[in-house]
This record gives sequence, structure tokens and C-alpha cells, in this order.
Amino acid sequence: MKTQAEPIDIKEDIMIPIYLSNGSFEANEELIHVIQRTALVLGLSTVNDLRAVTEEAFFEIFTPLMNAHYGLK
Repeated sequence: MKTQAEPIDIKEDIMIPIYLSNGSFEANEELIHVIQRTALVLGLSTVNDLRAVTEEAFFEIFTPLMNAHYGLK
């Protein structure tokens, strides 16, 4: 068995806070385009406008888009 002389570089995911009218969550940076698409479907022009949207309304649209992004059914 070989041992590795160099340290393993572990890259941590960059998390972005998303604020909604009745809560907030952190999303992996790779999902930002999915969050932007969700905002567009909701008729919003920016992610910051999500502050006026409830968690229920957001996740009703975001969840299927996220599942499609990851190839889940």
C-alpha cells in the first residue's frame, strides 16, 4: 500500500445565504443559477427580491428545478 506524501486538498463548498419572507437557508454556490431561474419563474428580477416570497412558494418551484439539475426524479 502506498502512502501519500502530499496533504489532501479538500475544497469546501461555498455557501450563499438566501433570504425569504418567512425564513432563510444556505445554498451551495453551484445552485445559484437554479435559484435565479426560480426567481424568474416567480416574476422577480433579482435573487434579493426573494425576500418577499414565502418558503412554501419558493420551494414549490425550486425543488423540481434542483432535482432536474441533479438528474433526480
